[in-house]
Amino acid sequence: MYDGTAWSSLDTRDGLAGNHVRSMDEEPDGSMWFATSGGLVRYRRNSTKPKARIVSVTADHTYTDLSAIPGFIAGQRITIEYAALDFKTIPEKQQYRCRVYETQDPRRKTQDKTQDSFESVEYNLPTKGTTFDWIPERPGAYIFEVQAIDRDLNYSEPARLSLTVQPDPMLAELNYLRRVSGKYHFDSIVGRSAAMRQVRALMERAIDSGLTVLIIGETGTGKELVAKAIHHNSQRREHPLRALNCGAVPKDLVASTLFGHRKGAFTGANTDRMGLFEEASGGTVLLDEIGEMPEDAQIHLLRVLEEREIQRLGENVPRSVDVWVMAMSNRDLVKEVGEGHFREDLYYRLSEFPIRIPPLREHVEDIPLLAEHFLQEIDRDLDGFAPGVFDMLQSYPWPGNVRELRNVIRRAAALAEEGEQIQTYHFPPEITHGESLIQEILSERTGLSAAIEALQRRLIEDALRQCNGNRSQAAKILNIHRPSLIRLMRRFGIE
Repeated sequence: MYDGTAWSSLDTRDGLAGNHVRSMDEEPDGSMWFATSGGLVRYRRNSTKPKARIVSVTADHTYTDLSAIPGFIAGQRITIEYAALDFKTIPEKQQYRCRVYETQDPRRKTQDKTQDSFESVEYNLPTKGTTFDWIPERPGAYIFEVQAIDRDLNYSEPARLSLTVQPDPMLAELNYLRRVSGKYHFDSIVGRSAAMRQVRALMERAIDSGLTVLIIGETGTGKELVAKAIHHNSQRREHPLRALNCGAVPKDLVASTLFGHRKGAFTGANTDRMGLFEEASGGTVLLDEIGEMPEDAQIHLLRVLEEREIQRLGENVPRSVDVWVMAMSNRDLVKEVGEGHFREDLYYRLSEFPIRIPPLREHVEDIPLLAEHFLQEIDRDLDGFAPGVFDMLQSYPWPGNVRELRNVIRRAAALAEEGEQIQTYHFPPEITHGESLIQEILSERTGLSAAIEALQRRLIEDALRQCNGNRSQAAKILNIHRPSLIRLMRRFGIE
């Protein structure tokens, strides 16, 4: 039979005498006569509408209490189970149609035209299944509707269910990771020296090695930049990067922070907590200052590296983790092992792929390139560096390494006049070694007497600055008597 929308078939289970129908005839009351291979049968349509109900919703969990359904996540598969309340209909003859539609304003105005942003899963016509699968593509408020259709093509009133779909936090993090990954190209590792070329070559090898990476270098050499560049260029770049400074966390909380804990595992553990390794699933764990990790946490970490399993504090069941581990240290870990401060077996497990970042004093030929790079980061109209600046910078030992150089360049740029070059005298005294004073006096192009007076004045000011204004100490530095210093200060108007 056909109702203008869909066909419905009848057979012996519906009361026909035989499955082979020779002819049909309709009565004015809507009943049908069928001449079948088994005989003549009159069939009367059921005029009572069936009823439909929603049984449960399943996503990460099956919810049978439809009044307590939580918000689901965009991209998460949602399965809705439904059923018909009709004892007159043969179960396999019961059919359904269902849809999901967005309840928020379905249209938004643009400058050119009205765009339809209505998200709707159209009717499935018909379906004999009792479940509906749906994967929402975007957050919003939705209505799910289902109707039961009996064998006589009677449609039930729709059974409805409100659903809320929330943004996927992992997708938000993925978008963030995609944005920041551009910052960590290998080009961000500035330097053309042989030492830095070797570092970049090792970074390239580390990406696909799958080995635990140990990055060693003095404070300020850029270890974290190297680690992040490796992660963001690896196959794990779209997964989390979780970092922990082992020296910045209280010793009794390091293990809990890394591996998590059960509620009640220790005083203050009021809830179950996931550790850093579980949070970084599929991605990378970066352990800074690994040499400061307490010994009990070292034992746990060794197990992770060997078994790829973690165990939350207060639990007896291990959990598998898929993470890539990178560690960093500014300490001599071999010395730490020899003094008994660091486990030897953990050191060898961490140093599967060691990368040493050289201190700046070992590749001073990169200082001009680094200085220009840092100057480009500053939003000021400056005309580069004056002659003699690079020579001065290359003669300084840089105990703070690249980080110190960056800070010094930023300070000098702040002192320089707009549109002018950065001069040697824009740098602090510990770097200039008197060179900035000579360069400044020469740049003023004064006569000999004025230049000598300027030199005297600057030497006195520098000595007083070193001694915090103590005239007796300044006189000793200048190798003159205190009365002579006071007389010169008056002459030059030095307070």
